Amino acid sequence: MKHEATVTKLLITIFILSQLLGLFLLALDAQVFVSQKGISVDYSDTAIGERPDFQGLGSLLYLTIGVAVGTAVLLFLIKLKVGKNLWKVWYTLAVVIAIMLSLGVVFSQTIAFLLAVVLAYLKLKRPNMLTHNLTELLMYAGLAILLVPLFDVFWAGILLVLISIYDAIAVWKSKHMVDLATFTTESNLFAGLMVNYKTTKGKTKLFFKHEPAKKKGVALPKPKMEGKRQAILGGGDIVFPLIFSGTVLIWLLELGYSKFASFGLSLIITLGATGALAYLFVKAEKDKFYPAMPFLSTGCFLGFIVLLTLLLAT
Repeated sequence: MKHEATVTKLLITIFILSQLLGLFLLALDAQVFVSQKGISVDYSDTAIGERPDFQGLGSLLYLTIGVAVGTAVLLFLIKLKVGKNLWKVWYTLAVVIAIMLSLGVVFSQTIAFLLAVVLAYLKLKRPNMLTHNLTELLMYAGLAILLVPLFDVFWAGILLVLISIYDAIAVWKSKHMVDLATFTTESNLFAGLMVNYKTTKGKTKLFFKHEPAKKKGVALPKPKMEGKRQAILGGGDIVFPLIFSGTVLIWLLELGYSKFASFGLSLIITLGATGALAYLFVKAEKDKFYPAMPFLSTGCFLGFIVLLTLLLAT
């Protein structure tokens, strides 16, 4: 097992919460229209304005190019002496915008912005396990609010396949994903779920407060040293399964299912992804990096097969 059982359960629980929150906000924000032509689902503008005007292949290209450019820029920043400062500015803006997107579903634009700024401040200036992971949940729900309406089930499935291939290459071949994870965790600006812990005499102790990267100009020991460890799950491993399950939710709404039923049925995808994630954590070895997306995508597809079977049987 990659991490202690207590830590593994906690990380999986937070993953499930991220999926639940994202699907709930998507269902809440969905506007269902019934006409003679059938049922259609639409979404209002987000808290930051209109969504990009893409669909199908255009949406796939838009997102994959964005991921590629963002990764290239971050790798470039790592090589710069001021890379951490630039990454901090970029990261802060991303946090505020993503949280605004999710809070904008239930609050006005002004209130969503103010709350996002406060939460971003707590995340960056008063970091601990609670504020870090809570804001991460809101961030990935926000990204789902922005991106899910751009896709349908087919193109979201293609996205899972492509991102899984990329993740495997980036971790096992080029290994630049490992460099990114190391850089962002050491900067205390990791984009994803994080649990700090230490195991002594068979007992696991969680560290709720994040230590700063430096103190009085002296670098602190890395988390792995002195028995301290970190359990992490990258942001992409959260948002891409959520995009797929979100498109399934929209598809079910278009088939005529209620919001409640669509939400519940789309959770079958979440169950599949969660099972795959649990399998990865149990089978993975300590101190080794693994690409999670191939496992998560497999779980999503298995969940979708189960969902189709249930729909055809009723």
